[in-house]
Amino acid sequence: MKRKTLPLLLTTVALAAVGTSQARDRVFGLGSTDLAEYDADADGVLSGEELAAAKEALRAERTQVILDEYDADGDGELSAEERAAAKVARAAERAEARQAIIDEFDADGDGVLNEEERAAAKEARAAERTAAKEARFAEIDTDASGDLSSGELQVATLATEERLAAIVARYDADESGTVSLEEFLNPVKSDRGRSKSKSSKSSRKRSRR
Repeated sequence: MKRKTLPLLLTTVALAAVGTSQARDRVFGLGSTDLAEYDADADGVLSGEELAAAKEALRAERTQVILDEYDADGDGELSAEERAAAKVARAAERAEARQAIIDEFDADGDGVLNEEERAAAKEARAAERTAAKEARFAEIDTDASGDLSSGELQVATLATEERLAAIVARYDADESGTVSLEEFLNPVKSDRGRSKSKSSKSSRKRSRR
């Protein structure tokens, strides 16, 4: 059977089908990678060439993660059979995750979650997501300043300048040019939200000085 190479661009169905936990953890970008690793001219932002190098590094890493887990014969490619096996494995992982939630929160043991149990599960998952976001913030904040600079956000998202501006606009509620933990956890959804959080972050930054 003809085999299909998994390209670095990762545009094949293999990546979508596989979606390993390791790859999902890095989908937001290079994570804790220091800006200096790719900021060759040390200007605090990634140029087009620098951004391309960072993206290529992430693509190569994601490719290797997928191959390490599903390339059974070790030939550096995913065959149709290996892609099918990846889909089956992912379906099994999702089923196990759903069952784990039921096992954890099914207080009356009837095999399903009632309204109260679902509420408890939702609250617990929300707390987990917040903790994960806080950890993510710390990874991106490579200089440990307590605020994310445009350069740090660009490395984390591998965004073009245009997309980076949109990301900053979504998170930088007080328009200070940096993103605080509070802003990272609560992206701006409206002009009202932007004005409401502006004063609190400005006060916090002044007190820090």
